[in-house]
Amino acid sequence: MNPTQIQVLGAEFSLGQTVYLKTDDEQKPRMISGMMIRPGSIQYAVNSGATESWHYDIEISVDRDILMITS
Repeated sequence: MNPTQIQVLGAEFSLGQTVYLKTDDEQKPRMISGMMIRPGSIQYAVNSGATESWHYDIEISVDRDILMITS
Protein backbone atom coordinates (compact mmCIF):
# COMPACT_ATOMS: atom_id res chain seq x y z
CA MET A 1 0.00 0.00 0.00
CA ASN A 2 1.22 3.48 -0.93
CA PRO A 3 1.79 5.77 2.11
CA THR A 4 -0.78 8.23 0.68
CA GLN A 5 -3.50 5.54 0.76
CA ILE A 6 -5.79 4.81 3.70
CA GLN A 7 -7.13 1.27 4.15
CA VAL A 8 -10.57 0.70 5.71
CA LEU A 9 -11.18 -2.72 7.27
CA GLY A 10 -13.43 -4.80 5.00
CA ALA A 11 -13.00 -2.51 2.01
CA GLU A 12 -11.61 -3.89 -1.23
CA PHE A 13 -10.05 -0.56 -2.23
CA SER A 14 -8.16 2.15 -0.31
CA LEU A 15 -8.72 5.89 -0.13
CA GLY A 16 -6.31 7.51 -2.58
CA GLN A 17 -5.93 4.37 -4.70
CA THR A 18 -5.96 4.70 -8.50
CA VAL A 19 -8.68 2.57 -10.12
CA TYR A 20 -10.61 2.17 -13.38
CA LEU A 21 -14.31 1.71 -14.05
CA LYS A 22 -14.97 -1.56 -15.86
CA THR A 23 -17.61 0.08 -18.07
CA ASP A 24 -15.57 3.18 -19.03
CA ASP A 25 -14.75 2.98 -22.76
CA GLU A 26 -11.85 5.44 -22.32
CA GLN A 27 -10.46 3.68 -19.21
CA LYS A 28 -9.59 6.99 -17.52
CA PRO A 29 -7.66 6.64 -14.27
CA ARG A 30 -9.74 7.62 -11.24
CA MET A 31 -9.00 7.97 -7.55
CA ILE A 32 -10.96 6.52 -4.64
CA SER A 33 -11.94 9.67 -2.71
CA GLY A 34 -14.59 8.40 -0.31
CA MET A 35 -16.52 5.43 1.02
CA MET A 36 -20.08 4.96 2.21
CA ILE A 37 -20.28 1.97 4.55
CA ARG A 38 -23.65 0.39 5.17
CA PRO A 39 -24.68 -3.02 6.50
CA GLY A 40 -23.81 -5.52 3.77
CA SER A 41 -22.24 -3.12 1.28
CA ILE A 42 -19.62 -0.48 0.65
CA GLN A 43 -19.91 2.16 -2.07
CA TYR A 44 -16.87 4.04 -3.31
CA ALA A 45 -16.66 7.64 -4.49
CA VAL A 46 -14.30 7.87 -7.46
CA ASN A 47 -12.96 11.06 -9.00
CA SER A 48 -11.75 11.87 -12.47
CA GLY A 49 -10.81 15.54 -12.51
CA ALA A 50 -13.71 17.49 -11.01
CA THR A 51 -16.22 14.69 -11.63
CA GLU A 52 -17.20 12.40 -8.75
CA SER A 53 -19.40 9.31 -9.01
CA TRP A 54 -20.37 6.47 -6.65
CA HIS A 55 -19.83 2.79 -7.47
CA TYR A 56 -19.88 -0.70 -5.94
CA ASP A 57 -16.69 -2.77 -5.92
CA ILE A 58 -18.00 -4.98 -8.74
CA GLU A 59 -17.83 -1.94 -11.08
CA ILE A 60 -14.22 -1.05 -10.20
CA SER A 61 -10.87 -2.57 -11.18
CA VAL A 62 -7.26 -1.79 -10.28
CA ASP A 63 -6.27 -2.90 -13.80
CA ARG A 64 -6.82 -0.90 -16.94
CA ASP A 65 -8.73 -2.84 -19.64
CA ILE A 66 -6.59 -2.20 -22.73
CA LEU A 67 -8.94 -4.24 -24.95
CA MET A 68 -11.80 -1.87 -24.16
CA ILE A 69 -9.75 1.12 -25.35
CA THR A 70 -8.76 -0.48 -28.66
CA SER A 71 -12.22 -1.88 -29.50
